[in-house]
Amino acid sequence: MRVAFAYIGSEVLGIEFLSAILKRQGHQVRLFYDPSLFDDRAIFSLPSLHRLFDVRHQMVERLVDYDPDLVGFSVLTNTYRWALDVARSVKSRLTVPVIFGGVHPTVVPESVIAQDAVDMINIGEGFESLPELVARIEAGKDIHRIDNLWVKDNGTVHRNQVRHAFQDLDALPHPDKSVFAAYFDVGESYLTITGFGCPYHCTFCSNDLYLDLYGGKGRYIRRRSVKHVIDELRSAKSAHRIEVVKFADEIFTLNVRWLEEFSPAYRQEIGLPFIALAHPGHVNDKIGRLLAEAGCHRLEFGVQSVNEETKRQILNRPETKEELRKAFSICEQYGIRYMINHMFGVPTEDERHYREAVEFYSQFRPSRVGSFYLKYLPGTRINEIAVEHGVITRDDVNRFTSGYFATVHTDENIDGQQLKTFKCFETLNVLTPLVPRRVIAWLVRSRLLRRLYLVPSFVRTLLDFVGGLVHRDFDTRLFAKYYLRYVGKVALVKLGLRRY
Repeated sequence: MRVAFAYIGSEVLGIEFLSAILKRQGHQVRLFYDPSLFDDRAIFSLPSLHRLFDVRHQMVERLVDYDPDLVGFSVLTNTYRWALDVARSVKSRLTVPVIFGGVHPTVVPESVIAQDAVDMINIGEGFESLPELVARIEAGKDIHRIDNLWVKDNGTVHRNQVRHAFQDLDALPHPDKSVFAAYFDVGESYLTITGFGCPYHCTFCSNDLYLDLYGGKGRYIRRRSVKHVIDELRSAKSAHRIEVVKFADEIFTLNVRWLEEFSPAYRQEIGLPFIALAHPGHVNDKIGRLLAEAGCHRLEFGVQSVNEETKRQILNRPETKEELRKAFSICEQYGIRYMINHMFGVPTEDERHYREAVEFYSQFRPSRVGSFYLKYLPGTRINEIAVEHGVITRDDVNRFTSGYFATVHTDENIDGQQLKTFKCFETLNVLTPLVPRRVIAWLVRSRLLRRLYLVPSFVRTLLDFVGGLVHRDFDTRLFAKYYLRYVGKVALVKLGLRRY
């Protein structure tokens, strides 16, 4: 059976795992990828340039030529409208069932299944439900009673229960990198994951909803064995020229016993620099030493705010400034670069809080301080908090279920004066890894601070890029290489000199 996935955005492991499972069962799988240059749902939104480099039509043509038996979309709130547009285009050309999976359909299933272009949705994980669906379609069997799936049939929606979380991660095949390798070099930054789940209930994160979804349905926090991970990476090294390994675990440092086994095995068998996500409450001296011995190049901390009252009352984050200080100091002690993610637009925060954050960050030497504007995801508790504080309206909350376009700096729901304040402190965040601490301290106290919003966005982007080069940030360099390569490829497609 031929299965097609259509996707926009950066590489995603979910599709790679599902492709590997389906291929193991003898099915054909192909990915149809929209690079969406200069409208990438992450960093850039330059509509005039995007129109010149848009290849969505060519992608749909290739998908139609493939003549699949099933088309699947892995959907985020940010990509939902794109997925609907592509699904409609495909359905206008082919009589083929379409299934939506991912976070957005899981969180707002009723809204998604109501769309004419969507025949089925997968709620939660698809490791078992999608292969079962494909097998039943191929055998001509009934598909209306598959757990995790909602299936439409002549206006009737069959809503099946959510099955238990998949427990034996070592039973999963290694992710099928070939689907994305058809479009870019997956070895330069080899993406993988060692475990699923996060124990925290942050109000702005969809993980809070998944914890509720899988309550009473088996362990939600699960991990592959060290051997299974090392076997994958050993195979990957022989198949790709890997520069860096990027672990997508929500908290890579969650289990110190696992790290005790992982560190020597990774150092001896793999020996490549790696990047991972961490939580300040899960970094201590022993963990820092284990990470350094394994060859950790950089940790990424989702700090969001340093104000402890904001963290407790608005974000439901338990960590303290002292824990942040300890985690950053341990990274510096063991020579591990670290990135801080800071969020602007948190309800109740204002210039005082942003000043507090910059003054705190400037005490350390992070390799990057990334600035993000808060995005209100459907179903998350931050929506109700923001409504209570008058930041957004009830109509806004209802609108979010239909998806909306956003990059890290999209400024919907932000008034003009507030946006100026964001840009002033965002400029300081970009400068923090580049200039002496005393310069940041002077800027925070000076009258110049309130004029920093005048710094053009492209200058902040350039400074961020320079900081990435200074601190040997793989992501910055690889992102630039990706754009340079794809601009050339797409230009040839638009000129009719090559087929997409």
